[in-house]
Amino acid sequence: MTIRRRALLGAAATFPAASALVAPHVARAQSAFPSRTMRIVVPFAAGGSVDMTGRLMAQMLQPVLGQSVVVDNRGGAGGNLGAAEVARSEKDGHTMLLGSASILAANKFLYAKSMPIDPLADRRR
Repeated sequence: MTIRRRALLGAAATFPAASALVAPHVARAQSAFPSRTMRIVVPFAAGGSVDMTGRLMAQMLQPVLGQSVVVDNRGGAGGNLGAAEVARSEKDGHTMLLGSASILAANKFLYAKSMPIDPLADRRR
């Protein structure tokens, strides 16, 4: 099944935070994408506004992608634990991070000694 860029971006554009979730390289994936369950890592506790946004996005993306979309809450350390989980995952586009700019920009300076990832070095291509 081929996923068209407009269909994926259109489903994700329902929510303002979707621009951080859907990257252009995901829309250009091969025709076999997604080949298994997608995962949205929410780096905050369940029940909050970011978690609710992630669950609504997962619900909207499932019919577009034709695969299950699971929300995985990995709260703690100001979002660093969830970001580290995504950085360690396979680089196949099946794991996405629903976070904020503070995780990728400010936390590098706030948690300089204890941050498990380097956002520039661990970015996906």
